[in-house]
Amino acid sequence: DKYSRKSIRFMPKFTNQSDKNIIALKFTTKFLDPFGDVTLEIKGDSEERIHPGKTSTANLFYVFKDNKFIDGENYDKLLSMVTNGTGAIKTSATAIVFEGGEVIKLQ
Repeated sequence: DKYSRKSIRFMPKFTNQSDKNIIALKFTTKFLDPFGDVTLEIKGDSEERIHPGKTSTANLFYVFKDNKFIDGENYDKLLSMVTNGTGAIKTSATAIVFEGGEVIKLQ
């Protein structure tokens, strides 16, 4: 960024496997270390329209910036997984809103 800070970006994308237009959804993402332990969990939502059979764009994104003066921030938690290519990311929808107002709550 303009202060020469390093950052990690996460851009979740969703595929609509239904036959209806999705107009919004809520989700939970868990970042897992190589042992399968949750390093970071975020809850988010998206109001991007996703047509049947299509995938959302990367308009929704999260930026985890490095603050060299503070240890243990989200950037620090994710850095070794990103640098070493270890760990995993699990994202699951928790609620979906379809065009017309139908709401499905998951989990």
